[in-house]
Amino acid sequence: ALHCVQTTRFSDFEEFAGALPGAAVTATPLRAGTFGATTTNLRLEDVVLRTGRSTPLMTLGDLALAGSILLPLRGRETLVLNGRAVGPHDVAVYGPGAVHDGANLADTGWAVVVLPAASADALLSPPPRSPIRWPGAHAMLRADPAAWARTAALMRAASEVAKRDPEVFEVEEARRALRASVLDVARELLMGTWDGAFPRTFRSSPARHRIVRLMEDYLRANPRRLVDTADLCATLGRSPSRLRSAFAATFGVGPQRYLRIRRLAMVRSALRSGDPRWSSAQEVALAHGFWHLERFTREYRDMFGESPSATFSRAAGQHGRMDSREDEVPAPLRDEWRSA
Repeated sequence: ALHCVQTTRFSDFEEFAGALPGAAVTATPLRAGTFGATTTNLRLEDVVLRTGRSTPLMTLGDLALAGSILLPLRGRETLVLNGRAVGPHDVAVYGPGAVHDGANLADTGWAVVVLPAASADALLSPPPRSPIRWPGAHAMLRADPAAWARTAALMRAASEVAKRDPEVFEVEEARRALRASVLDVARELLMGTWDGAFPRTFRSSPARHRIVRLMEDYLRANPRRLVDTADLCATLGRSPSRLRSAFAATFGVGPQRYLRIRRLAMVRSALRSGDPRWSSAQEVALAHGFWHLERFTREYRDMFGESPSATFSRAAGQHGRMDSREDEVPAPLRDEWRSA
C-alpha cells in the first residue's frame, strides 16, 4: 500500500465490516457460499474517496466519525439503503453519527466520499437542510441526471487509475486536482446544476428503523431463545404486517429469513472470538439456541463454506488454545439436545 492509496480484498465479511473507517457496522452475508469484497481508499488530504464492490450483504450500524455521500455504481437495482430502494440517479447522504441499515441483494459496486465532520459544511456549502450538515441525519437524494453521470464517471476513472497505477497519486498536484474535482461533483449532487433540477429528498421511516433495531437488540439480549414471527410481534408490540414491511424495506428479506441468517452470523462471530468460556463448537451452538445440531451444522456449512468446528478450531489455534475437532456428536447427547 502506498501512503495515499490502499486496495484491500476481503474473503471474510466480518473483517470487511471491521475495516470500514469511522463506522461501527455489523455485516451478514445474504448469499450462501464464498463472500468477496474489494475496497480502494484514496486519501486526498482531508477528503477520502472510497470505492468498492461486494457480494450480497446486509449491514446494520452507525457511521460515527464523518459525513459521507454514497453513490451506487453497479447493481443499484437491488440495493436498499435505510429503508428505501435505490433508484436511477439516487445518492445516499449521511451526517456524522448517522445510522446505516441496508442490503445489496446482488453483487454491487459503489463509491463513497468521506468528509471530516468539522469541515463538511465549509468544503461543500450544502443547502441549509442538507443531511450532511446535521449529526445523525440521513436521506436519499434523487440527483440531477447530468450531475450524477459526471460524478459516476469521475469515481470510476479515479478508482481505475488508483488500482492500475497508484503511484500517480503520490504526486501532490494529482491529489489536489482530484480532490477539487471530487468536491465539485459532490456540490453538484447536493445543489443541482445551474440549468438542472434541484435534488429531491426522500427520508426513511423512523418507525421501520425502530422495529429493525428492536429486533437486533432482542436477538443480542436473548441468543438462546428460539422465536417466530408471532413471538416477535408480541414482544415488540408490532403487527405481523408492520414487521414484514419493515424488514422488506430495510433488507429485502422477511423477518424469519433475517432471524435465521443473523443467528448463524452471531454463532460464527462467537466461534471466531476465541472466548475461553467456550470449550467446543457445540457449546457455542447451544448457547445460541441451536438444538438440532445436525441441521445447524448443515446450514452453517452451506452458509459459510466450512463446518462450525473448523471455524472454532482455527480461532482456538490463533488464540493459542487447544484445538477442538467435534464434528460428530454422540447420539444420546444429540437426542437429549433435541428434546430440550
